[in-house]
Amino acid sequence: MVESELNRMCINPMQDKVNNVRGVAAEAKEEFDAAKEQVGSKALIKLRGELLRLYGDQQKLASEAQSDSERQMTGGLLTDLESISRQAHEAVGFTYTPLEQLAALQ
Repeated sequence: MVESELNRMCINPMQDKVNNVRGVAAEAKEEFDAAKEQVGSKALIKLRGELLRLYGDQQKLASEAQSDSERQMTGGLLTDLESISRQAHEAVGFTYTPLEQLAALQ
């Protein structure tokens, strides 16, 4: 089991990093979904902060990408983060703004 985990991490470390960020984003979305009925826009603010942090992680991974497949992985991650953000904004009736623009406002 340890050997298989080490092989997976060594063979494709970028995939592991992308999956970790994607997992944190999924958890944040689940928390948002659970809280949006009670606190509405406050849940979006919390999710947006987490997505902006993850966007920074994604940008760092994208800058470290060394192959087309790694660039494709990080691009797919950005697509997933934007999708979560869009869905959350729509759920509370807010206008969607891309993460890149939100990050520039920080």
